[in-house]
Amino acid sequence: MDSEKDSHISLLLGETQRILLLSKYLIQQLNSEEFSSPLEIIQNNSISQHFRHIIEFYGQLLIEAKDKLDYDLRKRSSNLESNPELALQSIDRLLDSIGEIQDRPMTLFMTLGQVKFRPTIQTSMLREIAYCNEHSIHHFALIRIAISNCFPHIELPSGLGIANSTQVYINSLQYRG
Repeated sequence: MDSEKDSHISLLLGETQRILLLSKYLIQQLNSEEFSSPLEIIQNNSISQHFRHIIEFYGQLLIEAKDKLDYDLRKRSSNLESNPELALQSIDRLLDSIGEIQDRPMTLFMTLGQVKFRPTIQTSMLREIAYCNEHSIHHFALIRIAISNCFPHIELPSGLGIANSTQVYINSLQYRG
């Protein structure tokens, strides 16, 4: 049973690594202006704001969090939005941390609407890694919309921004004939 669990953990962390490497690849395709310019198609946000968000969520989990996790306390660095090299360095730091991951219980602090107190729930490191992976795919969808509409000269990987479960479902439809 441990080898099956280890295999599942390896697959999860492999997906995290794939997402972070894909982030690097996409950032490297953009020049500084494309990376950081506000774009009307994504409500005058920049592509870099979406990458900053991805980087900061993983950073809060993989580097900052111990037994308590609060995504709202993540470091918000506008430098990540204006400096693609800093974004790439931050991703490298996250990639380096993947090998040190151990599953452990955690307490997650939440912000719900206008509620004044912050409820908590129990979670785990691996569950939150799965969350960050899915969260990143959501941001990739917005990044894909921005790049394909504003910078069509950039080649995007197929399936960018489409959840893995959706890709499996689409593939199953194609094979039904």
